[in-house]
Amino acid sequence: MNRRYLNVSENSLTFDAQPSTKKISIESDQTDWQISIPADWVTANPTSGNTSMSVDFSAQLNNSADVSRVCIATIASNVSGGVVKFIYEDEKGAELAVAPINAGH
Repeated sequence: MNRRYLNVSENSLTFDAQPSTKKISIESDQTDWQISIPADWVTANPTSGNTSMSVDFSAQLNNSADVSRVCIATIASNVSGGVVKFIYEDEKGAELAVAPINAGH
C-alpha cells in the first residue's frame, strides 16, 4: 500500500508592491488538498486538487505604500504535510513563507 503525501516545492516566495504572480508546485499522491486565503488582495489558482500540479499565487497592487498587508493562507489536506503560508506585503515587497502543519484527522 502506498503512503499518501502532500509536499510543497517552495519555502518562500517574494512579491514586490506591484501586481505579480508566483508559482509553486504541490506534489500529491491522490491526496485531496484545498487552499484558503482570507484576504482580497491575494489569490491562488487553482484552490483545490487531488494530484500534483502548479499553483499560481497572485498579489494585487498595494495602493498604500506606507501600509503593510498581512494574511495567512492555508493549504490543508487529510494527511501530514499540509502547510500554512504566511503572506505579507509592504512598500518593500511581500514574502510568502511556508511552515508544516498536521491537518490530519
